[in-house]
Amino acid sequence: MSKQVSELLMRILEHTKPTYTGHSWRSPRLSGRKLAEVRKTMIANGYYWPEKPLRDRGTCTPPKLHKHERTKEERQKKIEENMKKMPKMVEEYREMMHERRRKIRAKKTKTEEEKYMIATGKVQQKPMWEQLKLKKSK
Repeated sequence: MSKQVSELLMRILEHTKPTYTGHSWRSPRLSGRKLAEVRKTMIANGYYWPEKPLRDRGTCTPPKLHKHERTKEERQKKIEENMKKMPKMVEEYREMMHERRRKIRAKKTKTEEEKYMIATGKVQQKPMWEQLKLKKSK
């Protein structure tokens, strides 16, 4: 069973907080030592004084947390959306790689005409070291 805090006690607690007046902060009207004296006299006179806490601990604002904890829900949604797209993305990637490999193989393979010219000796194939120089200069 919790008792209600009286208006008098609320006013006393307001005097224990610093106040901002336009351009500067003013110190509290009641210091901690004076508040303790007031507390003792009020308890002695039969007033109710709550146990703890007597100060505002900022319960209005939620804790900041780490960034990975704050963005966890957004990341999970993004991952779910991307996983739905994944079969299409994998198919596109495989098509792209298949096309790329086909082009590379086409460059490597010689045509029948080139093979015949090399076999008959009508066209001399360049030495490997000259081919490497040409590739580096390109």
